[in-house]
Amino acid sequence: MSVLDCKILEEMDHWNFTGQDGIEVKGGELSRDKDTVINFLAGTAFACQIYWPYLKQLTQHNDLVWHDYKGHGDSENGDGEFDCWSVTTDRARSVFDQKYANHQGKKVLGLGHSYGGAMTLILAAEHPELFSGLVLIDPFMVPEKFEDTYRSMTDMLVSKTRGRNPVWDSELAVKEYMATKFMFQDWSDEAIDAFIAFNLDQHADATFTLKCPPTIEAGVYDDKVTALWPSVEKLKVPTYILSGDKTVPFFSEGHQIAAEMNPNIELVSVKGGHNFMQEHPDASVEATLSAIRKLLD
Repeated sequence: MSVLDCKILEEMDHWNFTGQDGIEVKGGELSRDKDTVINFLAGTAFACQIYWPYLKQLTQHNDLVWHDYKGHGDSENGDGEFDCWSVTTDRARSVFDQKYANHQGKKVLGLGHSYGGAMTLILAAEHPELFSGLVLIDPFMVPEKFEDTYRSMTDMLVSKTRGRNPVWDSELAVKEYMATKFMFQDWSDEAIDAFIAFNLDQHADATFTLKCPPTIEAGVYDDKVTALWPSVEKLKVPTYILSGDKTVPFFSEGHQIAAEMNPNIELVSVKGGHNFMQEHPDASVEATLSAIRKLLD
């Protein structure tokens, strides 16, 4: 069955939000009178809906709200450049203030993957009243002692990404390309289908291109998130970090340091790499729901 043939997805209310900077971002809301609502933020260059094989299983017991960053998914590109982490979290707060009017009286949990995990952590550290708890899915966390080494690597990544703008002539060509890339090699078939459905544009000539412009993707990689570790120190919201046992070594050590630094953070090891929820959606859902149950006890 296609990832698009999903009754829960059909119930999603899609909306747009324009902040003071004039950038229109797109999002979605699934409100079915559950006691808890999850606020979800995605990883770099990913539209939130590519996580649907994972997210849909969380909606059995929780409502869901998400929005795509500038230049991600169907949100506007603006000037074609990524702003920075502070603009991203400010915009997320503005979306939060408007969209959670429909969820008064509910417990709100922050859920974020990779860069979205870091943004959720920063948002919760600055505004602890927003969340009852956090589940951070392999969040972007580079230890400060490795920052210079990491930056030397990302300089090459930024340059390479800015010069990349792939075009595929068919869905089969997309899948063949993804099969050659380490990041996608263990993804489930449904996760790959969701990536194609929600992260790519199909044009009149039947070709496919990425929705996220390479300049914006590169801008995220180039963004030094200076608030990350100060936010780890000041975080007062109970938090679970789900860390892939095969994730990026920088991130793995960062997760351990964060859990040692702040007693409000608990570290849980799960099977898989940095995108483990795309690789093992069922097991990832079990780990996420376990963390949620503990947060709500």
